[in-house]
Amino acid sequence: MPELERVGQTSRNSIGGNQKGKRGKDMKTFKKVLASALAAAMVVTAFPVTNAEAATKAKLSTKKATIYVGQSKTIKVTLPKGAKITSVKTSKKAVATVKKSGKKVVVKAVKAGKATVTVKVTPKKGKATNLKATITVKNEAIRVSGASVIAVGETATLKTSTAPKGAAVSFKSSDDTIATVDEKGVVTAVKAGKVTITATAGSASKDIEIEVKNAILKDVKQTEVNKIVATIAGNTKDLKAADFKITNTATNATVAVKAATADKKDASKVAIDTFTDMKDAKEYSVVYDGVTVKFTATDGTPAKVGVDTVQIAAATKTPVKATLADANGVILGRTTLDSTDATKGNVTSEVKLTKGYQDGTNLYLPTVGDTATIKVTYHTGTFGTDGKETGNIEDTFTVTAVDPSLINYNFAVTISGSTPAWTAASFKANDKIAMGADKDAYFRITKDDGTEIAGDNYGDYTVESADKTKLLVNNTKLTNSATAVKVHGVSEGTTYILIKKDDKTVASLPVTVLAKPVATTVDLSKAAVTVVSGAAVTESVKVSVKDQYGDAMTDSTKLSVTESTLSAPKNASGVQVSAPALTISGDTVSVVGSSYTTLGTYQYKLTVKYDGKELTRTFTVNAVKSSATVQSYEVRVSSPETDTTVGKTDNVTSTSKQFTVSVAELANGGALDETSAVIYTIKDAAGKVIYHDGATSVATENRGTVTTSSAISYEDGKLTVNPYTIKTAGIVKNFVAGTYSVQAKVANGTKVVTVNGSFTIKDTQDSRVSFKLLKNDFGKDTSVASGFAIPTNVEVYYDGQKQDNTKLAVDNVKGYVLNNGNGGAFIKTVTVFVNVSGTEVTDGNMVQVTLTVNDQLASCSKTGISEQ
Repeated sequence: MPELERVGQTSRNSIGGNQKGKRGKDMKTFKKVLASALAAAMVVTAFPVTNAEAATKAKLSTKKATIYVGQSKTIKVTLPKGAKITSVKTSKKAVATVKKSGKKVVVKAVKAGKATVTVKVTPKKGKATNLKATITVKNEAIRVSGASVIAVGETATLKTSTAPKGAAVSFKSSDDTIATVDEKGVVTAVKAGKVTITATAGSASKDIEIEVKNAILKDVKQTEVNKIVATIAGNTKDLKAADFKITNTATNATVAVKAATADKKDASKVAIDTFTDMKDAKEYSVVYDGVTVKFTATDGTPAKVGVDTVQIAAATKTPVKATLADANGVILGRTTLDSTDATKGNVTSEVKLTKGYQDGTNLYLPTVGDTATIKVTYHTGTFGTDGKETGNIEDTFTVTAVDPSLINYNFAVTISGSTPAWTAASFKANDKIAMGADKDAYFRITKDDGTEIAGDNYGDYTVESADKTKLLVNNTKLTNSATAVKVHGVSEGTTYILIKKDDKTVASLPVTVLAKPVATTVDLSKAAVTVVSGAAVTESVKVSVKDQYGDAMTDSTKLSVTESTLSAPKNASGVQVSAPALTISGDTVSVVGSSYTTLGTYQYKLTVKYDGKELTRTFTVNAVKSSATVQSYEVRVSSPETDTTVGKTDNVTSTSKQFTVSVAELANGGALDETSAVIYTIKDAAGKVIYHDGATSVATENRGTVTTSSAISYEDGKLTVNPYTIKTAGIVKNFVAGTYSVQAKVANGTKVVTVNGSFTIKDTQDSRVSFKLLKNDFGKDTSVASGFAIPTNVEVYYDGQKQDNTKLAVDNVKGYVLNNGNGGAFIKTVTVFVNVSGTEVTDGNMVQVTLTVNDQLASCSKTGISEQ
């Protein structure tokens, strides 16, 4: 070491040139120098000698990486001085590809899997090195969640998660007419239907199915004993009573719904009125379109009194009623202001006025600011020792007259041929009249709560046409909602009927004048028939005509049908034959096989005229050859679908809508004949046999029990079905709605052949009927039938209109007589005759319907109860 050598040389020179006496001192100095030199040497050797190649050893920036299909990953390569990348490889090109880019390697993901990337680095001198990295390739993924059902007009935001995290997501709707979706995943419902929303992130996508409903039930709250208010999202304007089902979950009894009305200010609030009270503290379920919401009914305990309004229009006679409510504000009942019944459980009112007057339950306050004070008292019927009533619930309220313009009135018009049943459940206003038609227009004025204004107030209003070139209106002062105002359609278009008060227009009601109905389409019940040449079987085809609005044109006096030949087959000599004439009677075209001697296809042109408008249809008859052998059989029903619903003015007889059931013998696709030896079995939709009868010529057939009635009669292999039976009290329907199966057995040689058919009975009558049991104690000497004739015992409604109890004519009572000493009974069903006119008048058809009672009468006579 140079430093040590220098120290040694110095020492040697010192020893050789100094005196002997100085050696000890010089040696000490030498040791100190040596120690310092050794320490310095140790410091130097504590730091290793740096190797340039070792400092830049070849390596990859990562040895393991995860990437997603379609993405790329860059791996940096650290190279020693003078070294270079001589090759890059991937173990699976199908999973990942690799490409050199300077001192970088770019890996691109192809498909899911694992691949090893090898980078070969060759130094300037020495052996090459292989550097490896494991690459895991995954598919891009996306998850999407959100509401599966939303209502029209509602919005719902979809939530997504992606792999890789944070990937950009786009959305698309399969049908923008049903629901749209924006770039943030907010779905907006447009109309009812089903739609698919697709969320996409890179190459990944995910669908979510969403159903858009017109309306969705969210919540219900009872407001009166016979009314609940439902919160419903979506389009509520077309809701009707039949859309809702209310059930007492404890008894499973159904509560008939009278009406469903959306609030005019907040359409999401729908008032549902019921025919029967719900005040038993039981749980009830409300079902609408598959959604069920439950509530607990009031227990019926009175807690507070009130009045149904505290503001009335000045100078307008207005009905006001006292109310009785429970602790939660559920109204238990309303009482007129003039009620004087102060017995237990009743409400009375004391009215004090400074101006104006009381007329029954109506108040009249002449000017704005006038007031009436009403003291309302609920009577407990409990009296103290001093003779005074105790425990009464009472309160005092002030009713104030306000500017009539602040009271919202709603005006409605309907154009009809008869007085409308405004409050009927099925009522639907009509605002259209055909050009040239003369009709009556009727008007109704109601307050925001749905109650009609007093009859006297109608006289303040007159009506007139806004455009006499389109619609003529007989300028008339109204008297009530049954006032008929003559209107005449002049020219096509939309115009208005103006409602005026004090010569000022307060409302304008749109009316559309339609073009005069003309025959537009003609339909045939069968466009083609097949007949067997020489056979006597008649095939009948019905002709029907519809106008441009899709309505049937049914005036038979305006209809005529004629026929002409379009084409006919050629005979054996090659000569075209003459087509037999069709038999036409009114709207029925008949074809009989015996008229066709030449086989082949015949085409006819049917010319249908209705009220001067001419339409044509092509009708085809295929004539096939006869056969000595019956090849098959067919059940034929002359009217496969019959609607037995009876309207107000329908002229129903015992043979109305009568139809036949027969069995035809077939050959070559046509009818040879109708067999006269048939055994029929008819079953209802539940599989119960309602009819079994027929010929006895099939020896192998066990005929079983024969159940016949005037509803079905058998003669010569054919059944005649009568949907109605007429009794003194009215119309009785012989069949409930549903599809009936027909099994027919006939003999073909020694074999019994079974063929099947069906017919369907439609009927919407009973769905409009409901009742309200007011009293369950008829008296042990009073029969159920007699008790139903007493208005204080029961109320029966058809189509929302109260019926005349004396006209009900109870025909059949089913239930169980109870041995409780009072002659009580559990009543299951009662059949009654209701007036289907939709009003309380007595000029409509009386139709028998069945009421499902399922309730116990504490006292009644057992006479007339059919045990079941």
